[in-house]
Amino acid sequence: SSTWLQLCEPFSSSTPLAASGKMGGSASRVTLKANQPSPCDPSQRSVLSDPLDDMKFTDEAFFKHLGVLKREPTYLPSWAKLLGVHLASHQITDLEDGSFLVCDTIGGYYGGQVEVNYKHTFDPDTMTWTQTVDRDPNMQKVPITVCYKLHSEPHRMVEVWCVNDAARNACVQVAEALYLLLEQVLTNQGVSKEQIEAHLDVKEEQTSLDDSGQLVAQSGPLDNLLSPDVFWTELEKLVRAGKSSGHIVDIQVQDLPTGGFQTTETAVTEDVQTVSYVVHKHDKTMDEWRSSYFQDEARTVLVHDFVTRIYRTPFRVESYIEAHASRHAGDDVVKSVQEHVEHVIQQALQEPERSEE
Repeated sequence: SSTWLQLCEPFSSSTPLAASGKMGGSASRVTLKANQPSPCDPSQRSVLSDPLDDMKFTDEAFFKHLGVLKREPTYLPSWAKLLGVHLASHQITDLEDGSFLVCDTIGGYYGGQVEVNYKHTFDPDTMTWTQTVDRDPNMQKVPITVCYKLHSEPHRMVEVWCVNDAARNACVQVAEALYLLLEQVLTNQGVSKEQIEAHLDVKEEQTSLDDSGQLVAQSGPLDNLLSPDVFWTELEKLVRAGKSSGHIVDIQVQDLPTGGFQTTETAVTEDVQTVSYVVHKHDKTMDEWRSSYFQDEARTVLVHDFVTRIYRTPFRVESYIEAHASRHAGDDVVKSVQEHVEHVIQQALQEPERSEE
């Protein structure tokens, strides 16, 4: 899902962290293909360019300009600036081994600030540039790695892949999603807007009531507003109708013989369309709802779970997101790196050509 990738490439025009003005909209000279067998390990999937043998640029020039681009600050689009989101600071630290760190502080983010930390390293032995970042595009703490590898044999090609690490989050976005869900359930039950605003409270990063010590987004007591059983009934109705998120424009639902149901959800956010493959299961014994998001239509590669759990006395609701380690090389990666790769190659082609040892 592009949702879990986009911050890997802060210059992608298809993401909230949109393209830098430096990478204008000239016609594509580089074709990138998703989910290709990696030349290094055919069992793994990568984004691969078509052969670039007719483009004469050196390895040094390619990685030089990739490094220049990676030093640029995170670009914020105009719609984010209108909401008060801004780049509060941009710091670069060069390390003795040749790698460097980038720390961008994003201000005006839900009334506060968040740091986005990148580390960039280059391995000349494998011709691989590795970028790690500690947050996803929703600013959740999900470590993400994106790699660029330059091949010379049998053809000149660029290879890119992305890996999301495992992580658990209960940040402000999770709290907002839980608040909006509860608000919708209460509204459907005839609770007035005034009552909701006066009594509904959801906080991020609270200690779970399950005594695990883990953090969750957590509601206050809901006994005066709603019953637990009505909540579960209304939640399933909303999910099946594609109304659990305001961005879903189309949904297909299929009941599973083993219990639960799966959905294929098409969503549009900031004019970017994404398709999610989800399996929903309600564990009545645990009073838990788990929506599992997969990378593929066959639902074999699990990306993350959105977990909602209730406690009945007093009645409270908790949610968190659990991200699973996964490798990405799909269309979302292509969209995120296309302009980036083209820009770097365009700059590398302007360098004086010299024979490589």
